[in-house]
Amino acid sequence: MLIIYEEVISGDDGFYSYWPKNSRGFLTSGDLRIIADFLDEKNEPRQKELDEYFGKQRAEDQARLDPLGFHE
Repeated sequence: MLIIYEEVISGDDGFYSYWPKNSRGFLTSGDLRIIADFLDEKNEPRQKELDEYFGKQRAEDQARLDPLGFHE
């Protein structure tokens, strides 16, 4: 018996898998974790740039909003 919730499906073994639309197969949580780790690795340089930029922005905003340093 399959219980369908969008593309997340519970199989006969009781484990849920992700079935992408128009696909002939499924992805397990382990597969999705591998994809997520790969994407994180590929996106790391850009994420560092954003973190640095917004870190500077937060510091500037904090200094502007709290000039006496009460919240440091």
